Amino acid sequence: MKPEKELETWLETSPEKVRRNVEIVTPETLGSDFLLHISTNSSIKKFTPHIGQRQATSEDRTVPRVTVANTLLGCFIGYSASFHDFSKLASTGKKEEGSYKGGWVIYALPFKAALRPTPKLVYDAKQSGEHWLVSYSPQEIEYKPILIGKVFYRSVTLVARAGKQPDAFADMYVEVNTETPILFSENIKLTKGYWIITGPMDYRVASWKTDKAFSAKEISKSDYLTSKTAAAGMLSYDERPAYLEKW
Repeated sequence: MKPEKELETWLETSPEKVRRNVEIVTPETLGSDFLLHISTNSSIKKFTPHIGQRQATSEDRTVPRVTVANTLLGCFIGYSASFHDFSKLASTGKKEEGSYKGGWVIYALPFKAALRPTPKLVYDAKQSGEHWLVSYSPQEIEYKPILIGKVFYRSVTLVARAGKQPDAFADMYVEVNTETPILFSENIKLTKGYWIITGPMDYRVASWKTDKAFSAKEISKSDYLTSKTAAAGMLSYDERPAYLEKW
């Protein structure tokens, strides 16, 4: 049975609200055989679908899932804590064991079929492009990630607005360790190498499709490592493993 048919069968046991507000997607429909996830934890060996603790109270809490997105910007919008992570470490200079170390790692999760929820299940689904990986068959009980890159903020600038939340702009450095390009946003593609992306912070972006305010520039490895040492020295640097050659 095709994965999408297995997922369709699995959905038959889900609550009606879920069935009516998800779309089944495949690598063919998305144009990619993996989805993205960011984390402060660089040693995750497997992802098991579960009900998360950071979900908004309005979000569905009936479907165990791994939350992923098709773009890096979407991951940050869904994560919604990057400025908190950055500013807390910047203000205290301290970290707790296992917490934010100055940046995030980028995981690719290969998949055969996934769910795309509507805003009735996830309030910011359209903004983040969130997708769900679920345990719809014995072969898909868990998902093994591939660490394909790292990302950190070198600087963040706040611009005051009278009576409103300040605008926030950042210089984001990205390391991509995959032969297959990844999407930063709908129109910005990142190939293997090192990049600086300048633009508004995720909480000031309407959606993963809104990228006209961003600029992406490829930089040298030495420039990347110099900035990484200064801004995210605790985010370990690893040479690209041989098993990633297919990516």
